[in-house]
Amino acid sequence: MEMKSVIEMLEGEWDLENGFLGKLRQGEFDASGSERLIGILKSIELPSDTSLEKRFVALTWYIPIFLTWQRERFIEGSKDITELDAAINKIEGLVERLLGIP
Repeated sequence: MEMKSVIEMLEGEWDLENGFLGKLRQGEFDASGSERLIGILKSIELPSDTSLEKRFVALTWYIPIFLTWQRERFIEGSKDITELDAAINKIEGLVERLLGIP
């Protein structure tokens, strides 16, 4: 998949009305949106010898941090975090696959 398309899809997930991350920011866990984001991340294949676009890195590395913040908000709001925790585990693994770990 072309990097421009990947970036557009990731930006869409930050959209407040329709994106998984945008909805989560507003306290709504969208299970189908979670699966959509997971699908996007799974579909990305990065050659090991490539430089990454700054926008791609910005959109991607921030996701696990953001999810952790939302988890804390869910707990404070007495919301069920079961589905969110499952999504966090899957997404963190996918981001690690893409960007690596220090």
